[in-house]
Amino acid sequence: MIINLNEFEIGGIKLKDIKASVSESAHSPLLMGQSALSKLGPYKIDGNELIILNKDKKDTIDNSKYDYKFELYRPTIFHLIGIIFAIIIVMWISIQVYINGLKSLAADEIIFYLISMALIIWTGVTSDMIPRYMPDFIIDEYVNSKYKSAYYLNEEGKYEEALNEIDKGINFDESCYNCYHIRGEIRRNLNDIKGSRKDATTAIEINKNKIEAYITRYNSNKDLNNLNGAIIDLDNVIRIDANREYLSRRAWLKTALNDNNGALIDINDAIKMDNTDYYDYYLRGRIYKSLGKYKKAIDDFNTRI
Repeated sequence: MIINLNEFEIGGIKLKDIKASVSESAHSPLLMGQSALSKLGPYKIDGNELIILNKDKKDTIDNSKYDYKFELYRPTIFHLIGIIFAIIIVMWISIQVYINGLKSLAADEIIFYLISMALIIWTGVTSDMIPRYMPDFIIDEYVNSKYKSAYYLNEEGKYEEALNEIDKGINFDESCYNCYHIRGEIRRNLNDIKGSRKDATTAIEINKNKIEAYITRYNSNKDLNNLNGAIIDLDNVIRIDANREYLSRRAWLKTALNDNNGALIDINDAIKMDNTDYYDYYLRGRIYKSLGKYKKAIDDFNTRI
């Protein structure tokens, strides 16, 4: 059956006057042709994934510009600064002792040298050779720098480099929720789906009240065709943040498991929260069709948003 969509939104891009095909199968997706895709602008298809090119990315850490390259080279830069600083101090002490003798060093000079040595230690806090007995605030700074580097490398598609960076962070803090979560995302991008699910599970064990790791594990379970596991993850997501998108996703999973009555409850709740999304009406139409309620199915298929 061919239907006309007045408006359809993909990734923030609104398409108008689109023709789509509704399959006879209850679990088949809505089908759109090349004419609809051409309105998206530049795009590519990677497996089952549609990627819209030149689309602005949203920064989930903060909205400020972050130079991850500085984080990659900061250990080397700070090492050089520390070495140069140490050489200067040693030379200064040697000259003072040579000219005036050891007793000529005053207490304030000794304090100055101690402070200087402390600064030398600080310049190397992001080194990959950082000792584990350093103060917690230094370890935290190091781990956070590795997390940010990994995050942005992952955003740029440099997955192997991102994995290398976040491994260094986890090596020093095995209780870092953000680290395990981003490593789960990176591993999924590397098609290590089981590794992704394992990292997401570790992140959840660290903090059961954050939503990101549940979504990562939901995606991994879905990739592994573990739909029951994916539903459990969405149960937790909805427990934390019950919004239309997650209810709609859970409804789709329930239709795939032939739980059409449960799917109908979810999709009705989703539409009550936000009745402006066409896909929800399309999905509910499929559910009604599977339940033999053809009049209601046709009404939803004909809905214009």
